[in-house]
Amino acid sequence: MKSRKIQKSCLLVLALAMASAAQAAPTVVTFEDLGPTPIADGYGGIAGWGGDGGSVRENDFIPGGQGRYSYGGFNSAPNDGVGLDDGMGGLYFINGPVVFEGAYFFNTDVPAGVDAGILLYYQGQLVHRIADPRTSGLEWLASGYRGLVDTLYFASGYDGFMIDDLTYSNAATVPEPGLPVMVASGLALVGFHRRGKRSSA
Repeated sequence: MKSRKIQKSCLLVLALAMASAAQAAPTVVTFEDLGPTPIADGYGGIAGWGGDGGSVRENDFIPGGQGRYSYGGFNSAPNDGVGLDDGMGGLYFINGPVVFEGAYFFNTDVPAGVDAGILLYYQGQLVHRIADPRTSGLEWLASGYRGLVDTLYFASGYDGFMIDDLTYSNAATVPEPGLPVMVASGLALVGFHRRGKRSSA
């Protein structure tokens, strides 16, 4: 009887975890509702727009991306020797740390020896760097990092960068990666326990 209660509890926890994961659709910042204009802080749940001299721009001459508009700015990397004109400011997630999924990214006129790309920070520390593939248009750069992020910086070349479909998930709605495995292990142990009791009877 006790093992049946444990089994039901494990199944309930697993179902709740899966339901919360299914409801946690990521936020996609598309810029399509703005048109070519400066962005007010708070757009897309993010502050710091324009801190790098950025604004919404049309995609007329840059292949890739999604839709007509994207965001363009100039280097915002902190003074860590990455990119050019360091220290102009980053994009800050207003509602606390997030899991950054990725963005379409384009960079141009990057001099040799400059390490450009997207820099992910948490509590003032660089936690992950997404390298610029240096392609000829907006290309999707998946983050590949599942830790917490509160600030994004863009390390760019002389002519700045462009991004589109900046995508992130609220950290509170991202399930622990090991939770389903732990619940499945618990169910397996309950099953072995019940089988052992039957064979000894």
